[in-house]
Amino acid sequence: MFVFQKYAMEQEIKELKIECDATFEVSTQMKADADMVMQENQTLESKNEELQTALEGEKGKVKTLEDKVKKLQTTLEKETKGKNKAENEVVSVTHKLNKLKDAKMKVDSSLVEKT
Repeated sequence: MFVFQKYAMEQEIKELKIECDATFEVSTQMKADADMVMQENQTLESKNEELQTALEGEKGKVKTLEDKVKKLQTTLEKETKGKNKAENEVVSVTHKLNKLKDAKMKVDSSLVEKT
C-alpha cells in the first residue's frame, strides 16, 4: 500500500509540476505582454507630449495672426473713415464751386445786360 501511495503522490507531483510549468509560461507571456503595453504607453505619452507642444506652437501662431488681422482691420477702418471724410470734403468743395460758378454766371449775365 505504501508503494501505491508513493506512486499516487509522485503522479500528483508530476501533475502539479506540469500545472506549475503551464502557469509559469502563462505568467511569463503575461509579463511580456504587460511590458509591451507599458512600452507602447510610454511611446504614446511621448507622442502626446510632442503633439501638445506642437499644438501650443500652433495656438501661438493663430494668436499672432489674429492680432495681425485686428491691426489690419483697425487700419482699414481708419483709412475708410479718412477716405469718407475726404469724399465728403470733395462734395462740399464741389458744391461751393458750383455756387461760385452760378454767382459768376449771374455777374457775367448782368454785365452783359448793362453793356
